[in-house]
Amino acid sequence: MGACCGKCMGKCRKKKGPKKGTQLLTPLHTKVEFEDVVGTDKLIVIDCFAKWCGPCQQIAPAVEKMAVQYKKVQFYTLDVDVNADTAKNLEISSMPTFVIFKGGAEVARTVGADLEKVKANIEKYSKSGSASNSRRVSNATRSSQSTNRIRPRKSTLAGVEQALSSIAK
Repeated sequence: MGACCGKCMGKCRKKKGPKKGTQLLTPLHTKVEFEDVVGTDKLIVIDCFAKWCGPCQQIAPAVEKMAVQYKKVQFYTLDVDVNADTAKNLEISSMPTFVIFKGGAEVARTVGADLEKVKANIEKYSKSGSASNSRRVSNATRSSQSTNRIRPRKSTLAGVEQALSSIAK
């Protein structure tokens, strides 16, 4: 049923689509592929998963059904182990995480296997005309934004530093 693209050494969930030569879920193996996809004006759903994640594998068939159901929405997968840099820039810490982009901006995020919430967000943003109140990811600011997003949050960093100092004492 599935056919790997070869770039990820068999770890992706690339599937053949209903017609020969098409696919339901396209894997994003590199940061460049991610930026090319997100830079479009279309509604994009990215399923951030890991091969070892049980819930990710369990809901994969339902995600494929959503890709068939929502033909005007483009569905992609991002294996956090294969494309770790992009996963880090997106601040993916739990799998599965579904990130929805529209017009180059992140408009919604669902952490966990809550497919009803993903569907509700798809419905909401496929009807809305713009990506207002969202994080814009334009080509001009993408590289600087990516650099900023890698930095840990101050509260997290302070907590780690405090824990380390207490261990050192």
